[in-house]
Amino acid sequence: MSDIIYLDNPASTPLDPMVAEALCSVVSGNPHATHALGIQASYQIESARQQILSLAGKGRLIFTSSATEANSLAILGMALRELRLKGSGAKSSPAPRNMRPFSI
Repeated sequence: MSDIIYLDNPASTPLDPMVAEALCSVVSGNPHATHALGIQASYQIESARQQILSLAGKGRLIFTSSATEANSLAILGMALRELRLKGSGAKSSPAPRNMRPFSI
């Protein structure tokens, strides 16, 4: 077993003690709520966003709820960029009646 390097372990990777300590100080409120816990949670998210952007430089930072959502957003962004650069030759057609709107 010592020859195996297991790379697919995000759910079971040990948490760094500094990260665990930082997480204990975070409010667990809904950042979209208008009550005090929600407002405090929203402030903490925006504060984290600004800290990350100050380290990473200019740009936009979008928090997602999963890697799948992040990957989908990145692929969509790249596809839209290509369409803008090349111009879209795509033709549009009405959406099917049973199609439901979704958000990313």
